[in-house]
Amino acid sequence: AAWWATDSRRAVNGGLIDVIREKRGEKPLDDLSEIEAVQMGLAMQPTLGRLFSQQTGIGVRDLAWVGEHPNHSWLKAHGDFETNDGGLLEVKNFNAASFNKYPDQDGDPMDLPEPDIVQCVHEATVFGKPHVWFAVLFGGQRFRYWKIIVTDEMKEDHIKRAAAWWAIAQGGELPDAETIEQAR
Repeated sequence: AAWWATDSRRAVNGGLIDVIREKRGEKPLDDLSEIEAVQMGLAMQPTLGRLFSQQTGIGVRDLAWVGEHPNHSWLKAHGDFETNDGGLLEVKNFNAASFNKYPDQDGDPMDLPEPDIVQCVHEATVFGKPHVWFAVLFGGQRFRYWKIIVTDEMKEDHIKRAAAWWAIAQGGELPDAETIEQAR
């Protein structure tokens, strides 16, 4: 019934067709309840919020509600935390091997992988926030964070992009397959 931040993340990460088929009821949702990495991410979320707060001095509180864009009710999100500097905090718990795909702590946050940026822009768009902190614990050993400034133009561009995906999910032609599995 909606297009979520995780749908946007999956769409730009090669899973657009799967998301659309799930929305249409043509493919069952994946059961993530037994995926250890997913469960560890959920278990680590409060710890990562505390780590961020300790390292930055920026307070956080659980974002315990579902956000719905005020003008586009189909655009929704559930973020991890709201920050006391007027933004959001999205936390991830990634394996150590993914560390080299990320910029240095002081690097340009727009050099983050596209799925991370898109998820943060989606959440900022839905919740009407000017920025999202994106924090990652790599392999349980390296904690890094970046501040993604989300402009009104970025929000409008994201709404247009997500609206195109949502229109396809509502019955438009499927895009070309990106994987062999999708072609099947």
